[in-house]
Amino acid sequence: MKDVEKKYTIVLLSRNRPGVLVRIALVFSRVSFNIEAINVSPIKDKNYSKFMISAKGYEKDITQIVKSLKSLVDILDAKIHNREDAVEINLALIKVQIEEGRTDLLQIIEHFKGKIIDMTKESLIVQICHTENRINSFLNMISKYKVKEVVRTGKLTMNRGL
Repeated sequence: MKDVEKKYTIVLLSRNRPGVLVRIALVFSRVSFNIEAINVSPIKDKNYSKFMISAKGYEKDITQIVKSLKSLVDILDAKIHNREDAVEINLALIKVQIEEGRTDLLQIIEHFKGKIIDMTKESLIVQICHTENRINSFLNMISKYKVKEVVRTGKLTMNRGL
């Protein structure tokens, strides 16, 4: 069976120390891997942070990256995230120039359960929280409008249960 390139989420627990992010990035750089998205947030104990890193690659390469990340001094845990045991969400903010057809645009936003978080005479900013595919579908549906800016978080994950 041929190894297939696919998207992975790596979850790390680290100490909050200067230079941790640089060392993580160097692990990916050494094997010529691109980080597609990275989210970092402190956990309950402010001395530690949780990293969620999205990268596309082959399983054997991602497994090697995780082993290398585990060997870093300030990394306490590193693992490939298992989708079946988790809740996953993406967040996108989309700025759209308002012109004619505004009613159609509002219907699309409503259909995708989007939320208008800012509006001026010439533009609006929409917030969409959903899966990556659903956000991509939303962006495809509004492509006929003048999308001025898109900002995305990448995947945020949390394990189910305790």
